[in-house]
Amino acid sequence: MKTLKIQHAGQVTPGGWLKEQMRQDLEQGFVGHLDELLPSLIGSDDIYGKDRRSFSIRQMDLGLSKEEDLDPVHLQWWNSETQSQWYDGLIRHAFLLENKEYMQKCDDYAVRMLSYADTDGYMGIYDNASRYNLQHESGELWAQATLFRALLSYYDFTGKKEVLEAVEKAVQVTMTQYNAARTEIFSFEQTHGLMFSDILEYLYALTENPIYASYMEYLYQNFCQSKISMGFDVLEKNILNPEYRPKCHGVHTYEHLRALTTLAYLSDNPYYMALLQEYQSKLNSCICPSGGGIGDEWIFERSADATLTGYEFCSLQELVHSYSLLLSKTGDFRYADNMERVFLNAAQGARHPKESGIAYLNNDNCYSMLGDRPDSHPELPQKTNVRYKYSPTHQDAAVCCVPNAGRLPSYYLQSSWYGSENGFVKALYGASTFTAQWKESLLTITEDSCFPANGNMRFTVSLSTPEEMELTFRIPGWCRQVIVDSPVSFTQTHDALIFQGVWPLECSISIHFVFDFAMHFDLCEDAYFTYGPLVLALPLKAREIVGKEYPINGLRELYYELDESLPDLQAARNTAASLHLAQESTDWKELSAEAVFLSEDGPKTVRLVPMAGAILRRVTFPFFP
Repeated sequence: MKTLKIQHAGQVTPGGWLKEQMRQDLEQGFVGHLDELLPSLIGSDDIYGKDRRSFSIRQMDLGLSKEEDLDPVHLQWWNSETQSQWYDGLIRHAFLLENKEYMQKCDDYAVRMLSYADTDGYMGIYDNASRYNLQHESGELWAQATLFRALLSYYDFTGKKEVLEAVEKAVQVTMTQYNAARTEIFSFEQTHGLMFSDILEYLYALTENPIYASYMEYLYQNFCQSKISMGFDVLEKNILNPEYRPKCHGVHTYEHLRALTTLAYLSDNPYYMALLQEYQSKLNSCICPSGGGIGDEWIFERSADATLTGYEFCSLQELVHSYSLLLSKTGDFRYADNMERVFLNAAQGARHPKESGIAYLNNDNCYSMLGDRPDSHPELPQKTNVRYKYSPTHQDAAVCCVPNAGRLPSYYLQSSWYGSENGFVKALYGASTFTAQWKESLLTITEDSCFPANGNMRFTVSLSTPEEMELTFRIPGWCRQVIVDSPVSFTQTHDALIFQGVWPLECSISIHFVFDFAMHFDLCEDAYFTYGPLVLALPLKAREIVGKEYPINGLRELYYELDESLPDLQAARNTAASLHLAQESTDWKELSAEAVFLSEDGPKTVRLVPMAGAILRRVTFPFFP
């Protein structure tokens, strides 16, 4: 398939369970209320305005654990990430849900951010003396990247040209200041700053101006030539070293996949294409059965282990975003399979199933959520780990994962549809409505489904005038049988249904992707089981412990400890054959299956549920051949 066009954020609106989850997070949860939960980080610290940073001042207390022994200079930029990432998710929730109160709040935010632009166009977190002045660790590029992502999301929804023009002007300032005459900028720049690539990618897609492509190459080469302490997995020399294994902070590793993708495709250079392929192959050993990329918070050359290696929620957002960009560049539906697995299993499995809180760190095999994990890697920098719990803030660790949890649903939703040369491509499934302009006609496609509770889907296609158009629907990698009822002719390939012809003003297509049970093996050669797109887990009895309580909507922090002995179970060949659906439900988290496992007492029938339906759980099992 040829290159696909990423659609604007507002073109796909949610329905069904995802809409309800987003509504609750906005109206009662951390997406709509993080500024009230953490006023010192978001409300009172006007970091892009009157509180711009100077290298001569020390940053305020962020409420971190005393074990987080970080240089205060390092913390100067931190609130820019927290604020901008949170506003990005807030903007997307507010406009997708058409919540007028929050839309007004986002309007006010955009006006305020634009008012902070200097006469030359600079928008950032440093005063005149400190900006682009590399003496200590600088968050210049990262603070700008996160701010501009939020503003470009706002532009996607509103089309306000002054917002786009302000971002373009500010980017020109940065490209002028950080240019070929500056060497080793990343020896001082925060290494997340390589994600300025997201802004370059967006602006290049809009303008096709080659300056953005050449600047991306400059940034990457400067990154590779600088003395850096984080993000080194993506260094040219490490990618080319056949003995090198990922060892970095996981979030860097997975977001930098997107930076390298931007470089490879904007430059159209075979050398960078080869680097990208090699980098992806190195990441294969880091992916858990749920799709989550390990890093708790560092990878440390480990391979994914469902019990011993955890993943950070930030990494889940970065993986989904990176897979989305790769899908748009390659048209390869395997990246959509990856997005689906991460979102429905690792990400939904790291959310509390009933309350608005997420796990900063989590494991596929989750046997405790008590903050610390006694089996943490000995080289982990923190002496005490506070990240294994459910919280609407995680302020004692870092307020990064909660804002990213607010971004993830809308980024996933945006990836449901892509544009193609002859029409549109459906990549991800779930109740939603897609709107676009096609030739002279306004197109609306509504998906009615309970996915992933089952694979029954009905698409209503409406056009303001009849048009010839091609609609392509991904056949998921887990699907072995498809049943279609359509008045429009179609062809079927190994991974797609392609509908072609002149479409009437309105018609309906019914597609049924048949769910099957399957047994797989992870990198440890343990068995795990899936039902369609869902990774199944054995739910474990847990005792709930209430931690910090917030005076807003009953939000609180929750811990869980195992309240039973870990069952001694083994999978066998006939375990997969014995799997059957025990309880159907339109609420997919309430599904359950049964299967026969081996135990010390002989064969035992066990109930399995989707990962997202269990807090403490077991996903993988030793295999008895």
